Amino acid sequence: MVKLNQLLNKYEKFIPVVLFIIFFLITAPGTSWGLPTRLHPHEVIKVVFKALFGDWQFDTKIFVYTSLPKYVMFWMGKIILWLGYSQQAIYLSARLFSVLLGASIVSITYRLTRLAGGSIYLGLLASFLVISNSQMAQDSRFAHNDIYLTFFVCLTAFTLVKYFITGRRTLLYLAFFECGLAVSSKQNGIGLVFATIVLVLIIEWNILRKDILRAVETFFIGCAHWLSSILTSVLSSHICNSLINSLTVILKSPPVYKF
Repeated sequence: MVKLNQLLNKYEKFIPVVLFIIFFLITAPGTSWGLPTRLHPHEVIKVVFKALFGDWQFDTKIFVYTSLPKYVMFWMGKIILWLGYSQQAIYLSARLFSVLLGASIVSITYRLTRLAGGSIYLGLLASFLVISNSQMAQDSRFAHNDIYLTFFVCLTAFTLVKYFITGRRTLLYLAFFECGLAVSSKQNGIGLVFATIVLVLIIEWNILRKDILRAVETFFIGCAHWLSSILTSVLSSHICNSLINSLTVILKSPPVYKF
């Protein structure tokens, strides 16, 4: 047991990488399910696929599915078409990217547990609980918004814990920015913003009460970071529209595909 503890302590920096690889190897084989003719009914890649071939309807249906994941998939699809791969490769690459996000969540879970004061064994337990979660495995195998939302929620939690430990305000601003990315991934991520504000007020109340100017400054700068990440996603629809027109010749998109 002593030797095992020494071994884990010596090579702990590799544990998140190993967990990442384990999840990826377990989950990636399931990404080919249903392809090329059948998709999960909630996969937003269907909307992205239409946009790649001229039918731009990112923000006209299902308002709760905000557009950040769609833009990620869209530009991945553009690159794949430019490289000459098939349309099935677009679906598969979008799903594999979801697997990468899921594997990153497993690694963040270990880092978060250790940062919060848990032991190596507790971090491993938390990570393997995430790996064994069936909903996590399903979300990571499909090109859907949920895995993007979960990733940014975990990233925000990690950044907040680090802020509470170090007291660096730049980490708090980063956490607000990550909240915006969560909202840009799915609208119900808005709850994370309110949770972050309440949590900061509760933990830092004594300090903020003594220095109200600093509290107001921190709040407004944090909100500015949050709004900037959301506006980036919203405005990118107009930017993408203009870029599509200018890059059509370069990327040589195939003719419009009709479903």
